[in-house]
Amino acid sequence: MAAHVADHMARTPLLSPGSYFERTGSPSLRTAAIAVVSLVLLSLLATFVSLVALGAARGGLVGALVATLTQLPLLLVGVLGFWLLVTLVVHLFVRWGDGDGGFRASLALVGWTLVPLSVPFVVGPLAPLVLYRTIPATPGTAQSTFAVVGIVGLVAVLVGAVWQAYVCFGGMRHVHHAETPIAAGVSALAAVATLVVFLG
Repeated sequence: MAAHVADHMARTPLLSPGSYFERTGSPSLRTAAIAVVSLVLLSLLATFVSLVALGAARGGLVGALVATLTQLPLLLVGVLGFWLLVTLVVHLFVRWGDGDGGFRASLALVGWTLVPLSVPFVVGPLAPLVLYRTIPATPGTAQSTFAVVGIVGLVAVLVGAVWQAYVCFGGMRHVHHAETPIAAGVSALAAVATLVVFLG
């Protein structure tokens, strides 16, 4: 199973963005859009599982499903808005740095950079589930468990932001043929934007 997942991810820019984008050239916007939709669905699934397991929604499965689906419009607007905003910034830097590729290529590249955000989107809802199930719920452990949940969430956001910057850097270098300082700067800006959105 692990080998199958690794092989599947090798066909995407998630593990080796430099070689992937060098091989494929301009990334497919359709494939990037499917990847972003998968991110949204993973987030909703993690939220649903957490609500059901923790009994946080009234009405059992139906209540959990309704509570999860009510988050869909906000999640979609947030992800799509973030996708477009980061794309605009990336494309401005591409034009400023005399890079190659049009807006469509930037849109596809940034779509792939959003996929690493599945780490905080999935870990965020599931961390409380795992920790509250493994640590006995007592007045003495409640505060420490809450603190651990916060730390796990922070680590997940940092991992997602670093992974996002890694994919962005490879894409900037090979899709837009940006110079290393520009590629590094844009990747850092994308990561900072992620940190602001999740931690701000």
